[in-house]
Amino acid sequence: MLTFALFLMLPAHAEPALPDDPAWWEEQSRAVLAGPGACVDVRGEAHMKLMFVRPGGLMGPGETIKADASGPFAWRIRDGRWVDTRLEMKSRGDGPDLSISTAFPVMGQVGDVIESADAEVSIGTDGEQPSIDMAAEGMRALNMVDEILQGLKPEATLSWVEPRDAGGYVLVQRAPVPGAVGDSPLEIRTAFPDKKVPTAVDVHLPRKVRIGEGLVVATLMDAQVHLRAAQTDVGLVPVEEGMSLVVGFLGFTLGVEQRITYNAMRRCPDDG
Repeated sequence: MLTFALFLMLPAHAEPALPDDPAWWEEQSRAVLAGPGACVDVRGEAHMKLMFVRPGGLMGPGETIKADASGPFAWRIRDGRWVDTRLEMKSRGDGPDLSISTAFPVMGQVGDVIESADAEVSIGTDGEQPSIDMAAEGMRALNMVDEILQGLKPEATLSWVEPRDAGGYVLVQRAPVPGAVGDSPLEIRTAFPDKKVPTAVDVHLPRKVRIGEGLVVATLMDAQVHLRAAQTDVGLVPVEEGMSLVVGFLGFTLGVEQRITYNAMRRCPDDG
């Protein structure tokens, strides 16, 4: 991979210069995704919205199905890996039941909470009420930042650091993405409010990315991931995060939006 770097720093007399090595900033930026290096119990609420659009045709008129669900959780993360992210979500409003039994946070690594060979969305009925079930592995493929980034093979990356109006710096990384429609690149912005510890990351993929070859081609649209974190006595912990994207395939459209809010956290009682 060919990497270009451009760094814009504050005047030298303002304070001691920070490292201008791109590798230093990129290594520091990983902390906001890695999670705390301790055992932490967290509580909060997860919220999921899903929209499925089926086009009209010979089989009948088109259909748009919207679902909205939320629920509280009590999870544990140990040394950057979630021990369990199961939760019970209840549907909200008049939409169909949305069946989701686990979530996949942006910060940290998630193990195989539920083994599933399926990566799909199932739409059926529960009595007279429509229901939507999202397989665990399908959710993981949609929501893990590292999996999104590992699936991209950019030929070149442009990186630079610039001062923030509110203080600190922001690391900006841009890269072309194979399959992207137009000239829009992948962009990752990582904020360093206190100049050395990142507490926010925003990932924007190109507006449209074609995935696959031949007749099996899907279109990923408006995919983005956002994470806000805070430095505490147990390390860097998540505060709020969100993910949204739209996938088009064979005329069908699936939109997914997930938001996780962390309301309370403490060091694990058995962690000293």
